[in-house]
Amino acid sequence: RFGGGMIGVKDYRWKNMVGAPENRPTYDGCWYKNYSSFGFGIFEILSLCEKLGIPAVPDFNIDEKPEDMADFMDFALGTDTSNQWVRLRTEMGHPEPFDLPYIQIGNENGIDGTFANKFNAIADKIWEKADAYGVEPVLVMGDFGYKEPILDPYNLSQSDSGVLTLAGHKAILDHATQSGDREVWVDVHVFTDDPSGAYNLGNNLPSLYAQLKKICPDSKVKLAVFELNAWQHEFRRALGNAVAIMTGESLSDVFPIICSANALQIDGQLDTDWDQGLVFMDSEKAWLQPPAYTTQMMRGAYQPNLLAASMDAKPVGVEYIATGSEDGKTVVVKMVNDTAQPVSIQMNLGSFTGNTNTAKVTTLSSDDRSATNTADDPEKIKPVSETVENPVQNGKWTVSLESNSFTVFEIEKKSDLAPQTLSEAKTAAENALAALPASNETTAADVLAAVRKAVTNSDIVAAWTKDFVLTPATTEAEGKITGEITLTLGEETAVVEIERTIAKLPSVIKGDLNGDGSVNVSDVMAACRILARKSTGQVPTPDEIERGDMNGDTRITITDVMAVCKILASRT
Repeated sequence: RFGGGMIGVKDYRWKNMVGAPENRPTYDGCWYKNYSSFGFGIFEILSLCEKLGIPAVPDFNIDEKPEDMADFMDFALGTDTSNQWVRLRTEMGHPEPFDLPYIQIGNENGIDGTFANKFNAIADKIWEKADAYGVEPVLVMGDFGYKEPILDPYNLSQSDSGVLTLAGHKAILDHATQSGDREVWVDVHVFTDDPSGAYNLGNNLPSLYAQLKKICPDSKVKLAVFELNAWQHEFRRALGNAVAIMTGESLSDVFPIICSANALQIDGQLDTDWDQGLVFMDSEKAWLQPPAYTTQMMRGAYQPNLLAASMDAKPVGVEYIATGSEDGKTVVVKMVNDTAQPVSIQMNLGSFTGNTNTAKVTTLSSDDRSATNTADDPEKIKPVSETVENPVQNGKWTVSLESNSFTVFEIEKKSDLAPQTLSEAKTAAENALAALPASNETTAADVLAAVRKAVTNSDIVAAWTKDFVLTPATTEAEGKITGEITLTLGEETAVVEIERTIAKLPSVIKGDLNGDGSVNVSDVMAACRILARKSTGQVPTPDEIERGDMNGDTRITITDVMAVCKILASRT
């Protein structure tokens, strides 16, 4: 993402960043008055990201003229060489169009009525050109930050920009929906000097998402965190970034992108307070700071599926998340130990793998939380990796988390196991169905997917041979799911009978804080109000505990609020 405080000054316009870099004007910048440079601009960041194979997010001043933004779309995407902006891009060395998945307007602005009017005028021109070029870029409004839960969308208790209403957001999101169901996100920023600041991402921002969905239910809004910020680049920030990114992964339906500021910093040349570069450089070399290794470890161990994970008696200062591969052969567990003592954890992976497996363990740790990597010692703090053979036995693995550490465990099934037999597949399918929660929301697709996931032999075909029938449960009577799935391997078959009982519906639905019979955004607000009351010493009522305790710990915490938010996000 190419943006930040620099984009808010009056001369920051994309047309000042074209042509030969040495001929571009200087400008009165946000940080460097009178001599800020356009020598590296939006053309250069698009070119760099293209060569790196990563998406670019160019950020524009909210006061760009709509007509100029239409010209930018021609410059970035056009192919007609009779167009002056296409010719200019070609002359600058890039004859082919750029990929443009994201466009941001503004940075740390107050999203009020004036901003909304300007944003919508720019958006109309961008969308008109996007339609002509057959692309659908996501537009992002440059908001700021929120450090308290949002209970009333039109009467906020706090915002970093000072705008205490979401009316501007609503004007933008409604316009996007009415203009062809367009996708617009909100960029919010979080401080991650250490893990204590990172918790703001999960504690308060889900309420922003919930309120936006409440007032704009048809919008495609998401929250992007384009700046994890800090005043320093010390090891403790590596832990803060890890907690923030893990929190975002756990709510990935809400937070599709999280990235850290700033990317690059020249060693010894900083004269602002933003001493937070991930990659340092001098005239001879470049090197990574501890928070950069967090990003590297996260990306290197990425898996697309979020896995259910829980911890008995979770130690204070320990955070975790589990993800898995599409083929079911890899599980990644990430853990942060934000304490001065080692912590022993027994992982229970159930039936994920047999006793033949391999694991890569990568740890970033430091006894000195304020340590950094210097030009004289550029690898003082860096990840250490080891490969462990068959660590998981009988579904369990006991690991030790170093003090002040971020650790990634990548566990893979070995591929040399004998192919699953038809009998083994039937047993695995029956076990999977026994573990599948049966409810009135269970579908035939859910049942078949559970069976197919349990069948690891690709030569075995699973298909319905007796129709799926669901008799719904009520508060007075149990329900039932019946049917038959047949497994076929060559000429052989095995029948899996489906007969599951759905428990009577409880009089209380988990997550239904207001008791209206469904889980919706009003329940998120109700949970936030309970948390706000707790800060004044008022404890939740037994009924509130029964409805709002989502993880069974007999309390209502931000974890429960996030669980309710995830229910809402999964429906969009």
